[in-house]
Amino acid sequence: MDPTTLNLLLDEAQRGRLTIFVGGDLPAEITGVPSSGELARALAARFGQAVTDDQPVALSSVAQRAGRQRTRDVVQFLKDRLEVSQPPQPFDNLLARLPVTAFITTRYDGQLERAFQEAGRAVQSIVTDFDAGLVRRDQPVLVKLYGELRQPQSLTLSEDDLYALTSTKREVVRPVENGLRD
Repeated sequence: MDPTTLNLLLDEAQRGRLTIFVGGDLPAEITGVPSSGELARALAARFGQAVTDDQPVALSSVAQRAGRQRTRDVVQFLKDRLEVSQPPQPFDNLLARLPVTAFITTRYDGQLERAFQEAGRAVQSIVTDFDAGLVRRDQPVLVKLYGELRQPQSLTLSEDDLYALTSTKREVVRPVENGLRD
C-alpha cells in the first residue's frame, strides 16, 4: 500500500471514521486458530458429510446439514479447536494497537480480546443485544457478529441463523450498519 493511502487511513482512524472488519477466513498462520474453511472441512468429516477437495465449504452449511439436534456437538467441536491457550498472534496484536475505535469480527475465538488485554487497552465486546446497550463512548468496541464461544446461546452457526441474524441480533447488527454507512 502506498504512503498516501496509509496516511488517508490514519487520518480517518484519528477522526473515528474507520471500522476494521476481521473475518473468520484468515488462515491459522495469521490468527493462530483454524480458519472457518478449515473448521468447516474438519466438521464435515466429523459428521460424515461428503466434501471434495476443490469444493468450497461454508461452516454455516455444514452446521445446517448437521441439524439443530447436533448444535451442542458443533459448539464443542469449535471450542476444542478455538479455545487456545497460546498468546495472540502478531496480527491480532497489531490490530489491538491501531488507533481505531470500531472493530467487527465474525471470528468465534477470543484471541483479539486477549490482544487488547495484553496491549493494556480496554475493549468493549458486543456479543448480544444486551451488550449493545452498555456501550461507552470512551473505549473501542469489538462487535462479535457471530457470537462468542463462551456464550453458546449467542452463536450464529447455521444458514438459518445467518438468515435470522438481523432480526435476532438487532442491536448487535446496528453498529455494523453504522460502521458501513459512516
